[in-house]
Amino acid sequence: MIKLDSTEFSQLYAQYYQRFVMIAKSYVRDGQAAEDIVTDSFVSLWVRKEQLDESSNLPAYVFTTVRNRCMNYLESKQVHMQVQQSQQDNIHRMVEFEIQSLNVLDPEELFVKEIKEIIQQELQQMKPLTRQVFELHRFAGKTYAEIATELGISQRHVTSEIQSALARLRMKLKDYLPVEILAILLNSL
Repeated sequence: MIKLDSTEFSQLYAQYYQRFVMIAKSYVRDGQAAEDIVTDSFVSLWVRKEQLDESSNLPAYVFTTVRNRCMNYLESKQVHMQVQQSQQDNIHRMVEFEIQSLNVLDPEELFVKEIKEIIQQELQQMKPLTRQVFELHRFAGKTYAEIATELGISQRHVTSEIQSALARLRMKLKDYLPVEILAILLNSL
């Protein structure tokens, strides 16, 4: 058992503290961490002084403790950096996947089916005459005059029914397409 009183400890601390901090800092590259490591190493000496034998070299003991704590610090930092790198790699892979997904995504294909279903539903819900006039004009390609003659109504009535159908479709499709594209789409039906 070594006899180390507070005066001897203070002298040892004063003599080696700065030197050990410089050594620790050269490895851990962080001044505050180096100071904490050295301070903890001296505290360890003080706590274990009664367990050391008289032949112990106290500066060597503290230096060995500093060295071991520097290794622990660096190993911990290395593990932390590996975890961060793994997280960055995962984030990078996710971003790559999202980019690829967006590159393959075709907005026209995404909404065309849905838009066609909405148009079909709306056509089914229209008054029979409105639907018939709209289908004859847009799908059969008949003129207003031909539709008026076929159905026995005026051309003005044909115009009114087509406008009614278009207004209803515009309203239902407003969330899917900008107004300009919607107008072009409905005019091409």
